[in-house]
Formats: sequence, structure tokens, C-alpha cells
Amino acid sequence: MVIMYFFELAAFVTGLYYWNKFESTSIIWFILFLGYNFLNEVTASTIYIFGWADHTSIFYNVRYPIYFGVYFYLFYQYAVSDRFRQIILMMFGVWCLSYLYFVFTHGIVEQVALFSRVFGGFLLLIVILFFLIEVINNNLTTTLKDVFLVYISIALILNLVVQLPVLTMTYVGWPRVMELDDERRQFFNIIRNASFWVASAMYLVFIYGFYRAKSSNYLMQ
Repeated sequence: MVIMYFFELAAFVTGLYYWNKFESTSIIWFILFLGYNFLNEVTASTIYIFGWADHTSIFYNVRYPIYFGVYFYLFYQYAVSDRFRQIILMMFGVWCLSYLYFVFTHGIVEQVALFSRVFGGFLLLIVILFFLIEVINNNLTTTLKDVFLVYISIALILNLVVQLPVLTMTYVGWPRVMELDDERRQFFNIIRNASFWVASAMYLVFIYGFYRAKSSNYLMQ
């Protein structure tokens, strides 16, 4: 987990270093989000480790609308067709309804909005695939290496494909597994550690993307 936090912070610092490259684009909101996300996760982990509060779910539940809001906004901004933009708005609207339902029925303090997290991740995967298809259909493949959103897409696909099932198994099965002392507990530990390494790889892709990509303004012309 410490290694993951290191790469997460490194991605934020790298984004700040290349701020001027992206200052006229929507990518700056992504850079700011990386900083917020790092502080949020470190704060939640610190509170949990030192036992300063019984629940840290509120940190993650507050983070979810910011997390999905930033990513859906980025893909909306760089979408080529109006139809794709409408699809993105519709998907984000549906996700907001699922999140609000959780908030009004369970609150945000004691339980993690697991369904909203998994459902949102699934919708985000669909948006990413639509974005990549749109890029290919509009003959932008020769400039893929210059588009930062492509690096975000690759990193998110890598992370979401692993994280979504891990999140489900962790929040559903972890409380029971913690009471066990056999191979099942070891298996869950391996899965959780693997998810941290995948998240670290995601931040490495972000770092490389900041370095390699151009401002991507031409996609919006």
C-alpha cells in the first residue's frame, strides 16, 4: 500500500510539473483530482491505522462523486460526436441516481457505497471503449501516443478490470475471511496485494502519459 501511495503522489507531482502543457485543457482537473485523491486516501488510512474513528467509509463515499464526475467530464470534453456526449451524460445521470439512492437509504458514514462504486466502474469502462472506438473511427490512430486521455483510458481499463471484482470480494467476503486462519485468508491477502500493484501500474501509466502526451487541444477542434 505504501508503494501505491508513492506512485500516486509521484503522478500528482508529475502532473504539476507538466501543468503548463495542459493548463488550457480539462486535464488540469484530473491533476487536481490526483492531489485530492492522495490526501483523501492517506487521511483515511491514517485514521483507520491509529483507530481514531470507528468508520472511514465517509472518505470514500464523498470521493465517489468527485472520482466519477472528473472522469466522465474528461471523456465528455474530448468526445467527438454529440451522440457520444449524450450517452456520457445519460450514464453519469444514471450513476448519480444510484448514488443518491444509497445516500438517502444508508447514509455516507457507516457503509461504503459498494454498488455505486462497481456500477460506476462498469459504466466508465463502457465510456472508455466508446471513446477508443470513436478515436479509431475518426482516423486519429496516428496521434494516439500524443493524446493524454488515451493513457488515462489504458490505465483505467487495467485498473478497473482488476479492481472491480477485488472490491466486491473485499467488502463482501473480507469480514468473514478475517475470522479464518487458513488458505482462504491467504488467498484474499494475495488478491488485495495484487490490486495495490495494479493501482501502482495505473499511476505509472499516468506519469508516462504526462511526459509523452501533448496538450490534446486539437481533439476539440
